[in-house]
Amino acid sequence: MSAALRPRRTTLLEGSAAALQDALRAADLPAAGTLRLGGPHDDGLHANRILGRDLAAVVVDPDPAVDANRLGAALGALRGGGELLWLLAENRTPPTPSTLRCERLLAARADRADGAVRRVDPAHWRPGPADAPNGDPAEPMTDEQRGLAAGLAAPLAGAYTGPRTLLLVADRGRGKSAALGLACADALAGLPAEDRIVVTRAQRAGAATLLRHGHARCERLGIDPERLAFRPIEALAGAPPRLVVDEAATLPLDRIARLADEVPALVLATTEHGYEGSGQALRLRLLPFLETRLGSRLTTLEPTTPLRWPPDDPLEQLAAELLHFETGARPADADAPPDCGVVPRAGLAEDEPLLAATHGLLREGHYQTRPADLFRMLDDAAVRVWTCGAPGAPLACALTIDEGGLDEGLVDLHVYGSGVVSRRRGRRAGADGSG
Repeated sequence: MSAALRPRRTTLLEGSAAALQDALRAADLPAAGTLRLGGPHDDGLHANRILGRDLAAVVVDPDPAVDANRLGAALGALRGGGELLWLLAENRTPPTPSTLRCERLLAARADRADGAVRRVDPAHWRPGPADAPNGDPAEPMTDEQRGLAAGLAAPLAGAYTGPRTLLLVADRGRGKSAALGLACADALAGLPAEDRIVVTRAQRAGAATLLRHGHARCERLGIDPERLAFRPIEALAGAPPRLVVDEAATLPLDRIARLADEVPALVLATTEHGYEGSGQALRLRLLPFLETRLGSRLTTLEPTTPLRWPPDDPLEQLAAELLHFETGARPADADAPPDCGVVPRAGLAEDEPLLAATHGLLREGHYQTRPADLFRMLDDAAVRVWTCGAPGAPLACALTIDEGGLDEGLVDLHVYGSGVVSRRRGRRAGADGSG
């Protein structure tokens, strides 16, 4: 079924603001399957509330900027045959450098003959049909997903002499959540009626796909769907015998350690490339930690074939280019003299390989680097990007922020013991702030 999915489309709609809104109203896009980012009609959803949704259309109104984290989450939620609509309104507010960069990349792709990005007058635009969300949610979509579900169900249904942990790592759109739901139901089919499987993550909304597939499979197999229960991570009491932790890389490592030591059958799932830090928490922290702590008690599954769009989907490639999900680096010339200093923001925005290499270093250096940090490097006048290395191939970088604008009397404070003394005003404030 996956091979039959249609590629997702990207369309640049250019015209007056009124013409753009008229075209969107005339298109009558499905409210439940459409997300609007930016502009006066922004849906206002936080990025983590977009995760887990199934979208037919994403409308981006970059006036004047785009929220990179929300954009990354929305593109991952857009299903096969869906459409990204980027509005280019005439006489708009001057766009930010990050917006101009995105639109330059989109325009370059629109000039290609492959039709991956098209530029359309709003009067001539009509939306195309998006693919069905998933056919039958109670059944695997492909042989790969069937094998994945079986591999996940085995540890959940098995009896072990000691705790075992399974780690599921997948990029967006690989059917991770659906496979987890199917696996939970299949595991319950072989367990006593009083046994349950608990699913947890930071927010219930993100578990909607997992629960939808799991409950549908339970009903197909004649199992009480209540046996697959969701518990918020903060409400998780003790160590249930069978536990699925979705987006596990967002949890503190000490919490993961306790679960791995105490839960007999533990499945940890996490997204490799998402808005949530671009998957670096997994690669830089969680995976090395688990491999060291658990050794042979850890099994890792890594599905690679997308199930919600075709393998050569052009929008997936575009998303990686816009948000630099992958680390990019130029080969360094060892004989070149080091070049250290501040990179002008304009030069950074126009040199895509240098931007990719710099952002890649930041991602390698800190697991919480997000797409929004990429855009901030280009937009925030107070941010300075320092690099050191061969010209155009940095080996190190740093971000600094110019601060200021504080009242001189406030700046001229010194700390003495538990109190604060203002040298200018000659007053001593207690530790509680009274003076």
